[in-house]
Amino acid sequence: RNVAFDRVDTMRSTVLAIAGGLALILLAGLAVFARALRARIEADRQIEEARDELESQNLELEHQAAELEEQQAQVAEANDELQAQRSELERALGELSAEKHRVDTFFAFGERLASLTDLEDVATVALREAGDVGRSDAGALYAEDTDESEGPVLLAARGLDRELLPATI
Repeated sequence: RNVAFDRVDTMRSTVLAIAGGLALILLAGLAVFARALRARIEADRQIEEARDELESQNLELEHQAAELEEQQAQVAEANDELQAQRSELERALGELSAEKHRVDTFFAFGERLASLTDLEDVATVALREAGDVGRSDAGALYAEDTDESEGPVLLAARGLDRELLPATI
């Protein structure tokens, strides 16, 4: 009986040792699992924080994009207005240039007339300038002679043979 009890005690000790070893292995596994679980929870928390930060940055970028689109529309509107003003200024400049040319031409004409003393020379210059301004190839200038009452007298001709024109009309 002793041998049987000894054997049972030995087996019990062996079973307890195996159970203790398995419990240690199980505890070690649980510790590793708990550490891995904590690491996973920390990683998930960091991922959540990173996702929140990315969402915040994305919202900020969307806000900035909307502001840029609004500014782009304002710039386009200002550009259109500037183009319209430029066109208006170019038109006005063209008109001023044409007006300056007319004034310069008129001034030069006046100076030429003022420098002449002979009536026929004045009439020739006046007819030539009037023909140039009117783009006329031919013309005749008659004036009333206050000393004689025969009627208007031929003073100048342009593009026409003066000899073929009537001296008075």
